[in-house]
Amino acid sequence: MRASVLASAICASLLLCTAPGVSRAQDSTSATEKAWYDRLTFRGYAQFRYNRLLETNELLKCPTCDRSIGANGGFFLRRARLAMLYEVNDHITVSIQPDFSSEVGGRENTLVLRQYFADLYFDSARTLRARIGQSEVPTGFEALQSSGRRTPLDRSDAMESTTPGEQELGVFFYWTPSAVKRRIRTLATSQLKGAGDYGAVALGVYNGQGGNRAEANDERHVVARIAYPFIVRGQYVEVNAHALAGTYTIATGQRAPGVGGDDDFADRRVGGSLIIYPQPLGLQGEWTVGRGPQYDATTNSIEDRSLRGGYAMMSYSFDFAGPPRVVAYARAQYFQGGFKTDPDARSSVVHEYEPGLEWTLNEGLEFTAAYAISDRLYRDSVAPNNHQRGQFLRLQAQVSF
Repeated sequence: MRASVLASAICASLLLCTAPGVSRAQDSTSATEKAWYDRLTFRGYAQFRYNRLLETNELLKCPTCDRSIGANGGFFLRRARLAMLYEVNDHITVSIQPDFSSEVGGRENTLVLRQYFADLYFDSARTLRARIGQSEVPTGFEALQSSGRRTPLDRSDAMESTTPGEQELGVFFYWTPSAVKRRIRTLATSQLKGAGDYGAVALGVYNGQGGNRAEANDERHVVARIAYPFIVRGQYVEVNAHALAGTYTIATGQRAPGVGGDDDFADRRVGGSLIIYPQPLGLQGEWTVGRGPQYDATTNSIEDRSLRGGYAMMSYSFDFAGPPRVVAYARAQYFQGGFKTDPDARSSVVHEYEPGLEWTLNEGLEFTAAYAISDRLYRDSVAPNNHQRGQFLRLQAQVSF
């Protein structure tokens, strides 16, 4: 019943906003006046990596970030994304993004759907919209920032654990006042590395089991987020906060034989971010706390446990009036908690430091070198005390179009 009411409200709003006489700003061309090929946009990127240089411990791995770290890791295609966006009319756009480098059933470079959603705009200025389909869950800054734009090679463990994979199937509402939209547009460049338009205020309802996974209980997840970019003496600064709650169900195939515990767990998070954009010095930090499923080695079961963690990063951009451009950065991260979508809801304690350099040769080619100093403790039924320390140099070439 609640889903039917929500769908009816969305349809009624869409009919209202597409009624005769409603149009976009006078100085812009209506989408329906454009040829079909002018309404279609393609973009994408691919990331090629090698992580085995200066390696001190081949047993050190990162199952939650990069499968090619450690023993038996070689050249690796981390991401191969193609995004297609079609502007149906002034009030509807559709976006599809597959990834050609996913791992499914032990096979690498498998085609998997990342995103498929429609944006429904409720006013001519496009300040209010509903996003229906599989898309990013509006949580922290790093989770929403494109991997093609982020300076570090991977998201921090704490922020990634909030919604592993970032994508979920649901309905999300975004409100972005016109003044904020203009600032977001300024920040969403390869130089300033903004996350894009996810609203000054965002509200959403979604399944909560992870992207490309069926719902496993009768409880939806809900999320709320506020974000505001502002200017202080010419310096762009952004603050945001988010909270989510729902029920996460441990699937049968996710739990190893003999591992006890409940099937359903309360999944709750709150978090906040502060971003001082690199002009040329940049500072960035995020923190999250909450509760969720986590493996307990002492009882060999999955229990409800607290979690916490975050990161702090400093960067400096050497911009030579356009490409080539060099960004030097250093990030420290910490996380204590479980990854709800991992086998046995694997628990972890992570301390990691990563200095690096990003070199943008031109807008289509970028190289990154990052040196990881890592201390990682993982616990699940297969390895209840897998504590590894080590260092290694990572290299990445990113090609974008």
